[in-house]
Amino acid sequence: MTEDEDIRDDPNYRFGVIMGRMQTLTDIMALFAQGDAADDDLPGQLRDIVRRQETISRWMDQAKAECDAEAEMLHAELKAAEDDEGDDA
Repeated sequence: MTEDEDIRDDPNYRFGVIMGRMQTLTDIMALFAQGDAADDDLPGQLRDIVRRQETISRWMDQAKAECDAEAEMLHAELKAAEDDEGDDA
């Protein structure tokens, strides 16, 4: 068993992934809330827009990294299953 398999099977890791996804959803929903700037504060509204764009960009980067890691683990799992089938033949 490799170190990657140990991590993948660790309930703490799986719980952390779920909690991270839940926090991400909460953060994304907050982006749709009204910003802090008053209606007549154009510079403040622009800062709110920039802050939202930065948050969305960071979220997308994190989501991509998470998907890449999940895909790598799934690939390793499928490869191991394929190797096990080849050994049984």
